[in-house]
Amino acid sequence: MWAKSIPAVLMIAAIPFLLSVCSFGSNKAVDHFNNGVALSAENLLEEALPEYGEAILLKSNFPEAYINRGATFSDLGRIKAAIEDFDDAIRLDSKNAFAYMNRGGSYIAIGQPRRGIKDQVEAIRLDPELAHAYLNRGFGYAELGMHPQAIEDFDEAVRLSPEDGLAYSNRGRTYFLLGQYEKAKQDLSEAIRLGPEVAVNYTIRALVLKELGEEKNAQMDIERATELGYERGS
Repeated sequence: MWAKSIPAVLMIAAIPFLLSVCSFGSNKAVDHFNNGVALSAENLLEEALPEYGEAILLKSNFPEAYINRGATFSDLGRIKAAIEDFDDAIRLDSKNAFAYMNRGGSYIAIGQPRRGIKDQVEAIRLDPELAHAYLNRGFGYAELGMHPQAIEDFDEAVRLSPEDGLAYSNRGRTYFLLGQYEKAKQDLSEAIRLGPEVAVNYTIRALVLKELGEEKNAQMDIERATELGYERGS
């Protein structure tokens, strides 16, 4: 588990990971699916759920609809329902890397990192270029204290998706736990550049800066995190 009392923040990019609008023809099931995608994009998650549900009722062999409904359940904190949908997606399409990736992310989120890692391994086997699967697996390794393996996966996530702030944030956090503070500072600074409104990155960087003796800069990061709504103990 994460040590040094740093904020226990979930940083798993693939929960949820929605598939985009379907382009395989137009019918009622696809129309409902696309409506769900549009509502999800506006963060109208409760409204999106029945759209995906209607798509599944109209077309039972629709793994993409199960994946997106599962991702929506996950975003709403209904992890058990999410896993059930990902199970159905895998039953319908056992070669769908996104289904394994999302299910594995859900397992990691509920404290089952070994099951989550197993799913990420399968997702990566099916799609070796799936950056979020490396990100998820790295987080699972970190939860198990396997920090060198976590770093390797975060390296790959950065290589595949260099504009993803979560990859840098997770790697920086892991470097912090390993006592590699300069590397941690560099990664967290890049995460902040890519996502300047993510309060927790300032909080973690402040801890790094304190270790480096940069008290003034650390205080500035704490103040910025507070401005963005971060509260101690959150």
